[in-house]
Amino acid sequence: MIGGKSVKRIRIAQIGIGHDHAAGIFADMAGMPDLFEIAGWYVPEEEKTAFAGNMTALQGYPELTLEAILEDPSIQAVTVETEEKNLCRFALLAAKRGKHVHMDKPGGMDPQEFETLVQEAKRQGTVLHLGYMYRYYPAVQELLQLAQDGEYGRLLSVEGQMNCWHNPEKRRWIAGLPGGMMFFLGCHMLDLVVQFMGMPLRVTPLNQRTGRDGVDAADYAMALLHYPSGPSLIKACDTEKGGFGRRQLVLCFERCTVELKPMELLFADGDVEATVTVFKNGVKVPGVSRTLRWHGRSEPMMRGFAAIAAGEKENPWTPDYELRLYQLLRQCCSETDA
Repeated sequence: MIGGKSVKRIRIAQIGIGHDHAAGIFADMAGMPDLFEIAGWYVPEEEKTAFAGNMTALQGYPELTLEAILEDPSIQAVTVETEEKNLCRFALLAAKRGKHVHMDKPGGMDPQEFETLVQEAKRQGTVLHLGYMYRYYPAVQELLQLAQDGEYGRLLSVEGQMNCWHNPEKRRWIAGLPGGMMFFLGCHMLDLVVQFMGMPLRVTPLNQRTGRDGVDAADYAMALLHYPSGPSLIKACDTEKGGFGRRQLVLCFERCTVELKPMELLFADGDVEATVTVFKNGVKVPGVSRTLRWHGRSEPMMRGFAAIAAGEKENPWTPDYELRLYQLLRQCCSETDA
């Protein structure tokens, strides 16, 4: 049930297992048989070996050829969870067959490829749904409503941080992405700032390479987004021990500051928890702060995709929005001298 209405069941297949979220996305769909009928999966041969640990999530479901997925009219949608370099290629093949597409963020590594995909989805009138999971987090949705209501006055700026620690091997992989950590995780924070503040007047990229452990990667991502009310900030660093627990969203209103921190606290049973705190004059406002809990990092997102693909809900993030966001991200990916 979504919004009190039954959502039509979507027949879906997954392409790829090479993305960090690939196994989780498939597992979440498998856990929602009322929304998804999983037809099967296709994984490129090189991913079967390189991401063998993710393959266990697919057990119990039929392996299909790529052609079988693309040519089967009963398969209404696909999730594309390949390595970043292949995302647009497979998503475009599905879009050309008139299938709804959920693909992982931020939109592939080639700007022209992603623009072609966007135009094809518009031409076909099909759903193009990007894997920005925070969009669907109940805590984020609550703060968006708070900002729209204007209870605390005008929203002046937003700060978003998505930090973590990656081992040298992972950082070497990040070095192969255009913009490094800004492209990989900073895109999540960029999406949120844009949703709260709109498109900025201009951006100032402040990305750098720390060189830690001898790894030459753009592993410290930061950018200023300039608005009439002043700059907002996004940051994603992957050499911060304990950084995951410090992921946060800070909203500076005229009358107070609202902080979402931790932005996500994960539990063994798959639950996610986040805490919203309101500060005024440097102290917490009593009786206002609250903790929200829900199940699954990607489950709310995939429930949303099911509703949109079934025609039960309008997609709040149009293909044109996704293209503008992607183009803005590429502007944020430039590097500065250390």
